[in-house]
Amino acid sequence: MSCNGCRVLRKGCSEECMLRYCLQWIENLEGQAHATLFVDKFFGRATLMSFLSLLVDACEKIQGAYSIVFLTEDKLVAVRGSFNFRPLVMGRCSNDAVVFASET
Repeated sequence: MSCNGCRVLRKGCSEECMLRYCLQWIENLEGQAHATLFVDKFFGRATLMSFLSLLVDACEKIQGAYSIVFLTEDKLVAVRGSFNFRPLVMGRCSNDAVVFASET
């Protein structure tokens, strides 16, 4: 079954499709289509199917100070802007769990 994002892009949908997971939270099909077209226009189709590629592309385009921490289905991703202005600290707990904080 193809997700609405893949239908908008006229491509086949696979089990690894990152659009399906992202778009499932948008209940309106028209809203899903608009979100897909926005991402396609901003990032281009070549990198659209890889979320981490999208993140790298977006961070290269953003000018300013930022720190971002988010969780995907199988990854914890932490990003700090190239100016290193906003703090982002990585730590490790006694049980080897990795933690991130924007303040120490």
